[in-house]
Amino acid sequence: KYSLLSKIFLFFTASFSLWLIGDVITWTSNNYNFIVAVWAPLDYINVVFFLLAAYFFIALVREKDIVVWQKIILMGLSTPAWWIAFSGGSITGFNQPQCEAFNNQWLINYKLVIEVLVIAFITIYWFHSFLKVAKEKRKQITVVALGLVLFLMSFMSTEYIAGQTGIYEINLYSLFVLPLFLILIIFAITNLRIFQMRTFGTQLLTYILLIMVGSQFFFLENGTDQILTVLTFAISVFLGVTLLRNVSQQEKARLKIEKLASD
Repeated sequence: KYSLLSKIFLFFTASFSLWLIGDVITWTSNNYNFIVAVWAPLDYINVVFFLLAAYFFIALVREKDIVVWQKIILMGLSTPAWWIAFSGGSITGFNQPQCEAFNNQWLINYKLVIEVLVIAFITIYWFHSFLKVAKEKRKQITVVALGLVLFLMSFMSTEYIAGQTGIYEINLYSLFVLPLFLILIIFAITNLRIFQMRTFGTQLLTYILLIMVGSQFFFLENGTDQILTVLTFAISVFLGVTLLRNVSQQEKARLKIEKLASD
């Protein structure tokens, strides 16, 4: 119902999806000018979705929005990256034979500082809030914090190594952790109900997940791809059936309680 938490989560996932789309373009396009144009804002988008991850976790724990001065701080932290990216300073050169750009070293270091601060903040805020929230909410924030920290740390480490070595293929390894992050978040959304979704929302989420994973069968190129896709699809089916069964049972129990209460 367009709650604050769902809006922040939407912007977080949208910004990360935008980064993924840009990353795909830089790996697949043969147009040098297009690659440079898309590559230039990627570090800024990186900073944005890290800050939105922190914003999302704060809103989840507090169950309300942050105050104006805290929003100003978040915007201020992203401003240097925005200025460098859109003033043409985020790329210092281009390796034409390799189709790879040379990133601004200051922006790389600044991005690293933001990433470390966000991960440290989520971890500290998680421990600080754990004993202060209700018992039923502790499991909720723990699952989400673990998912965020695991994903962001993996992304940060591979991004840093790729930026320092110039071997950008290393950054692809961070995406291996993405399915685990998604599983934790989906578990929190459905079983822990951080968005108060019911049966329909869970069904829709499950079907979309199965369709996305199943579509990979059309792009298989070798035996390794086939094995990984079959395993992923099997795990998705198992998780989907389990989630739907659990939510269905919870919904039946809820309706039964409401009926008894009305009688």
